[in-house]
Amino acid sequence: MNKHAYMIMAHHRPDLLQLLINSLDDERNDIIVHIDKKSNMKPEQFETQYAKIFFINQMSVNWAGYTQIQCEYELMKHAAAIGHHAYYHFLTGANYPLWNQNYIYDFFEKNKGYEFIGFDNAIDYSIRVKYYIPFSEHGKLRGVSGHLIEGVREFAKLVQKVLHVNRIKNQNLIIKKGCAYFSITEGMLLEILKQEKKVKDMYVHTICCDEVFVQTIAYNSEFRNKIYNLENEYDGCLRELAWPSNISGIHPGWNFSQKDLEYLLNSKRLFAMKFEASDSIDVIQAIKQKRDIQ
Repeated sequence: MNKHAYMIMAHHRPDLLQLLINSLDDERNDIIVHIDKKSNMKPEQFETQYAKIFFINQMSVNWAGYTQIQCEYELMKHAAAIGHHAYYHFLTGANYPLWNQNYIYDFFEKNKGYEFIGFDNAIDYSIRVKYYIPFSEHGKLRGVSGHLIEGVREFAKLVQKVLHVNRIKNQNLIIKKGCAYFSITEGMLLEILKQEKKVKDMYVHTICCDEVFVQTIAYNSEFRNKIYNLENEYDGCLRELAWPSNISGIHPGWNFSQKDLEYLLNSKRLFAMKFEASDSIDVIQAIKQKRDIQ
């Protein structure tokens, strides 16, 4: 059986996480979950009937920091240790599939061997890797402290630019960036795991490089020729995200709501995020009913 592994990073909204787990509850799947150490959620809150579910050791994950990459590595290592999987999908707890498992398995069987990783080719993103960024685990703070930290970061980058600091000057790499969520083959996953030390050296003390490290590894390896779509970021990773550039209008908190239901039901992509608006549960229920999802 060509099983799939779903690797989920969650930090709140147990109701959404259980709905996601339910949608993946298929004997062909292994579900690997990380619950942020700062969260009030507990592994015993969640259950499956058919799929095997695993909860990895909790760590504190900070938005935009290297801890996001570190957590992804822990999920990938656990998924690989379980056994062989045809595909490994990385999601958050606020994701939901737009199709049922039979459709998803059929899609990947028809397109087996391809890597579903999104690439944003708009600009050169090497700036994210070149400099050491202070307070990189503090994320995006509001108020005076946030402005102060952002000022320190910008000053640090300016000083390093003047001093010609370049962390990647000896790396023969093209830095690429794209959507942080992906569906990859076992071969691609093992290549990422093989480069763990190099990734740590390159990306610790950086900001938002969870959107860089997988793309950069894939693009600079033999797997580049198996990337499904290098031109369209979200067709490439099969994800719908509620960005203004993807769908019309501004979405508070970048969440899908009832007004997006028709758009989502007409999508050929496989997963969507986020569903944290006041009426997002209604959207999920409508997708669930329309697509015959568990």
